Amino acid sequence: MSVYLRAYVKMAQLPEENDIFFGKPEGSEKPASPVSEQPSQAKAKSKEELAREIAKNMALSFEDDDETDADINNSIENNKANAQATAKSAPQKSAESVKKPVKASAYDEDDEYEQPKKKERQVKATSASAKNKKKKKKKKSHAIDIICGVMAVVIVAGVGGIYAYGKNAYKDVFLSGTKINGVDVGGSTKEEAVKKLEAQTSFKDKIEITKRDGSVVTIDLHELDLTNNLSAAVEKIYDKQDHTLWFKALLNPTSYEFDPDSTFNDTKLNAVIKRKVIQGQNVVESKNAYIEENDDKTFTVVKEVVGDSIDENKLDQVYSYIGSEVSNGNYQISIADLDVYEKPSILAKDLQEKCDSLNAIVNTELKFDFVYEQATLKGSRFYDWLDFKEDGSYTVDHDKVVNYVAELAEKYNTYATPRKFKSTNRGTITVDPDESLYGWWIDDDKMAELVEDMILAGKSDTEDAIFYTDPSGALVYEGNRDCWTADDDIGDTYLELDLSAQHMWYYEKGKMIWQCDVVTGLPNKYRNTPEGVYKLWYKERNKNLEGENPDGSKWSNAFVSYWNNISTSGIGIHDATWQPYFGGELYKWNGSHGCINVSLESAKYVYENVPLNTPVVAYWSD
Repeated sequence: MSVYLRAYVKMAQLPEENDIFFGKPEGSEKPASPVSEQPSQAKAKSKEELAREIAKNMALSFEDDDETDADINNSIENNKANAQATAKSAPQKSAESVKKPVKASAYDEDDEYEQPKKKERQVKATSASAKNKKKKKKKKSHAIDIICGVMAVVIVAGVGGIYAYGKNAYKDVFLSGTKINGVDVGGSTKEEAVKKLEAQTSFKDKIEITKRDGSVVTIDLHELDLTNNLSAAVEKIYDKQDHTLWFKALLNPTSYEFDPDSTFNDTKLNAVIKRKVIQGQNVVESKNAYIEENDDKTFTVVKEVVGDSIDENKLDQVYSYIGSEVSNGNYQISIADLDVYEKPSILAKDLQEKCDSLNAIVNTELKFDFVYEQATLKGSRFYDWLDFKEDGSYTVDHDKVVNYVAELAEKYNTYATPRKFKSTNRGTITVDPDESLYGWWIDDDKMAELVEDMILAGKSDTEDAIFYTDPSGALVYEGNRDCWTADDDIGDTYLELDLSAQHMWYYEKGKMIWQCDVVTGLPNKYRNTPEGVYKLWYKERNKNLEGENPDGSKWSNAFVSYWNNISTSGIGIHDATWQPYFGGELYKWNGSHGCINVSLESAKYVYENVPLNTPVVAYWSD
């Protein structure tokens, strides 16, 4: 009861203001006082206008936390006193206003008898009037109490009705003055509020992705189950409002803020990115730089192509980057500078040196030293043996290299070939090779490998020719380096052996400086000493000789002091102290197993004076 009376008193004390919910009624006027207001003095207020004022002042009363019921009663009593004072003063003022002035008679100053009587009548009249006034005051005070009581009842009923009216008016809608993100949704349903927010909120509905080539791929987010958080936010804000205190919102409107957001299906986004961006049309593949061969045997570097094809191993990085940008509110995304593109593995700058080398191939000269001269292989010749690759590398046709080595062997090999020789007793003769192993013999396989390596090196160079070496490593099939020429490889320093005469000479620089008789092999199929050109391969001291007979039996215990090996088949010059003499025809019945038998002194001379690699020419003069 006190709440509504307080509201009533407030309404009586406050000046009229515009109502923020209902608005100011047209034609309404401020009454002088709630007590003195008469129906005839002001226009009758409608029920809605009265509800407006009461609701407004109810809201004000809820804010005045310090006012008590006693204060309200005091206010009522003060109003009553004011009303009584007003009522008391009103009749007196009216009597004074109608009192007529008394005209003085001629007898006024002298008529002493009449003056007391007049005063007595006036006193009586005043006393009667005072009594009447007291009665009237009591009646009016009682009337005021009755009016206040009636009005209190009316106010309580009115306020109750207004409260119910307001509560019903704000059922399922936002309270008056409610704003969400600056949008007025007071009096709106949740659905209406969502629509108002949607009209004022800009949500991105597409993603634009710029690729390295400048092209833009657009992704419609509606295809990705696009949703936003407006409905959830509105629902949450609505639930925060206490609709039972709807009248407080009239003077205390509330504002709410939240971050509008939208979501979509990330899995579908990644699928669309892969289809439109990564596997889309017009993808330019990256290409390596390469070296192009021209018709004039020159080469040019063709620059690499940096495309926009994305490395499939970096797809997750693309998805993550785009997703992160969208989460940050960026819907226009460039992936041009993202490090996810396939890169050329070979760049033009990496090939320039190789290209220069290739251009120099035709001017390349490969030289092979054959002692007395060098064989030269020019790039203009072996250029056609090459198979060039785009990265600047090339391979060599091995068969063509083998053919080239065969040409070298044809020209420079002297091993096992017939030779012209100027003999001591017979003049110039031809010495057949037979079983002799003297001369220059190119190692075909190793020489081909050398030529191929030098070609692949791509630069001019000089290397020694490679000659065959016995598998044991002790015998190298070379002639005498001091005497090799285009026409001769024996020279003027050599041992000459006439098998028919059973005699041997040693020539040094064209002069014969030593000679001796010999016993050579028994002239039969198994023990004969073959003619040919040999060389002094190596020397040994105190060697025990052994061998095999034609029937397979072994022989041994042939001790020699000086062993001078001249062949790879076991033929040597050695001392044979078991022979009774040397020369003549002793070889025909007491010949050796193929070696050249000499005296101890002769064997020692050869061992001490004849250099290694000295040619040994053996021939039959008869």
